Amino acid sequence: MNRKERRAQARTGSAPRQAGTGGNDPQLAQALAAHRSGNLAAAQQGYQAVLQRQPDNTEALHNLGLLAAQAGDYQAASQMVSRALETKPRHPAAQRDLGKILYAAGQLQPAAEALRKAVELAPRDAEAQALLGACLTAGGEGEAGESACRKALKLAPDRPDILLQLGNAQAWQQKFDEAITTYRKLLKRQPDHREARGNLARCHYNQAMTLVGQGELEAAGESLRLALQIDESFADAWSNLGSLLNQLGRPEEAEAACRHALELNAQDPDARANLALILEHASRLDDALAEAETGLDQAPQHPWLRLAAAKVERRLNRGEAALQRFTGITAPQDGPYPLRLDWHFEQGRLFDRQNRPDEAIAAFHAGNRLASEMAEQLFSAPGGRQRGITRQRMEALSARITPERVARWSALTPPSAEDSPVFLVGFPRSGTTLLHHVLESHPRLRVAEEVEALLSAEAALAGDYTGWLDRLEHLDEAGAKSARQAYLQRLTADLPDKPGARTVDKLPLNILRLPEIHRLYPNAKIILALRHPCDVCLSAYMQNFDLNDAMANFVTLEETGRFYAEVMGLYRRYRQVLPLDVHALRYEDLIDDFDGVVGSLLDFLDLDWDEKVRDFAETARQRQRIDTPSYSQVTEGLYDRARYRWERYRNHLNPVIEQVRPFLTDFGYPEV
Repeated sequence: MNRKERRAQARTGSAPRQAGTGGNDPQLAQALAAHRSGNLAAAQQGYQAVLQRQPDNTEALHNLGLLAAQAGDYQAASQMVSRALETKPRHPAAQRDLGKILYAAGQLQPAAEALRKAVELAPRDAEAQALLGACLTAGGEGEAGESACRKALKLAPDRPDILLQLGNAQAWQQKFDEAITTYRKLLKRQPDHREARGNLARCHYNQAMTLVGQGELEAAGESLRLALQIDESFADAWSNLGSLLNQLGRPEEAEAACRHALELNAQDPDARANLALILEHASRLDDALAEAETGLDQAPQHPWLRLAAAKVERRLNRGEAALQRFTGITAPQDGPYPLRLDWHFEQGRLFDRQNRPDEAIAAFHAGNRLASEMAEQLFSAPGGRQRGITRQRMEALSARITPERVARWSALTPPSAEDSPVFLVGFPRSGTTLLHHVLESHPRLRVAEEVEALLSAEAALAGDYTGWLDRLEHLDEAGAKSARQAYLQRLTADLPDKPGARTVDKLPLNILRLPEIHRLYPNAKIILALRHPCDVCLSAYMQNFDLNDAMANFVTLEETGRFYAEVMGLYRRYRQVLPLDVHALRYEDLIDDFDGVVGSLLDFLDLDWDEKVRDFAETARQRQRIDTPSYSQVTEGLYDRARYRWERYRNHLNPVIEQVRPFLTDFGYPEV
């Protein structure tokens, strides 16, 4: 409850507290009657007249305090009621009203002390218990606040204000499901209770924001929609639904949601920033910059709007103009993690474009320090993301992929190469997104982008990863058919029809799952994207990845190099043990000789050359959304500024160089 709501509560229910009619004092009785009838000026004059005769009259002091509270003068109100309590310390109603007045004034600790005394004096005073609960909740003691509200509810089960306070206490503790139940119980009794409806909508909204922080995007979207069902005019919910839909790869719906938020509040800079970022990600750069500029006219220092404008300026090759967007505004220190992360990473990208490597690496260090903090929270939170799954699976595969164990695999009838998907793999940042759009441009290929389809095959055969590997070793024809069906159904579920086209499964870290792929599709063709190991590691460190278990390995240079060595070392083991049909191509060669490298790749896939493969940048631009960090680069066409970029950062890369050195000659690169 905010201060405005607390003050409104203090002004309600403030009838005079004197029992009876004023006893033997006609003047007091007359003042009380005027107070009850709403003639507040007459009541005030009457109480003041009583105090001229009896300066310590408890009821006159008390009720003058209530009049002052009704007028919003909380300082005078608390002074009057405190004087009343000096004359009669064990006055439960005055003690409760003092707490109520202090609560309305935002003096939460003194208010809680007064309300505790009121509860001690009158343990069955439900209003005092409920006020104590509200006060404790507002002061950050949600659990104690909830306890007090429950006591109040036992005393007065039918009072809607107590149900409201209970819901607020639960919501403060992020017990969203319980709070939602409480608010709905209140609304069932009083469907037109505006504050309960507003708090219910806000509760769904806050639940959604918590789910976003946990990476539960679909569930967050459902919570936002529930908030909007309750309050269609909830502009913040529309704006954040737009941002969320964009993350889920639904840019048209995302844009519509943000535009609706702006229809409700055209001056909302957050909604304007969300819209600008959605348009930037869709490569509608002129539209994005126009929205960012409109927002900055209204809120020149707004960090998200500055950031959106900088992203667009960078992509328009206006590096100095982009850097100017950061001038005169410091990096947000207390903003949300996504803003602070993107701020540092964008500055790093801009400094890199300007050939200022020391400033760039400092910005990337700052961004990755924040990413490390965020990862710690995500992986340590109850019910949060699991840490270490990727390495556990790598260890399990390493133990099983030996010549002896592979020789004992059960015999299966394999699908032909033509009936098998093509697998595009490689260490992240090796150029797989560029290859994706080259291949997608060919009329006889269609590419599934980063779909975890093997998880569906795994689920079809076993309840956990160990069981899945056990089943693979002893797989029979029925099991293989079931696994392939589940895999293909998931892989192609969202792909458009493209008659006569083969499907490419593009998921870089499927390089770790090549034994599983080989077991199901031993004749499958595998494309391995390679890039100079130092460039790969540097580029991974420079990306603001979603912090899943694998991508969390890129928050330090040392860990990035170690993860590269582990992944590519495991790949080297697979090549020694399994007869994989692999075509490796290097990013640098693709830049130098596009036609030759792509022609060789198409020969490997038994496909003829098609001129459309040269139009890969247009293929990328026509997509509504590209869900990889390379979304802004692949639309540019071929460029060589990232080739051997690591050499400019050599002084910072010693931890990486030592880790990747053994793989340089393996992949045809000179010694460093």
